[in-house]
Amino acid sequence: MKNRFKWLILLGFYCSNQSVAAPAPWYLWQSKITGGVICAQHSPGEGWLQLAGRFPSAGQCKQAIRQSAKPLGQ
Repeated sequence: MKNRFKWLILLGFYCSNQSVAAPAPWYLWQSKITGGVICAQHSPGEGWLQLAGRFPSAGQCKQAIRQSAKPLGQ
């Protein structure tokens, strides 16, 4: 009986920790070499600069890329 109670307590702690975790924010990164822009949750490496940040989802980050893109010929 005591063993079962311990397992229930451990299961409760495990489940409560899982519900608190949040996804990492997304950032807009620009290449120092090519000028290309990508969305990533972490720095892609030394050759990248952070342009904008803390987007809650990849979709919102990609939308920022589309809005900042200039039409061809301008």
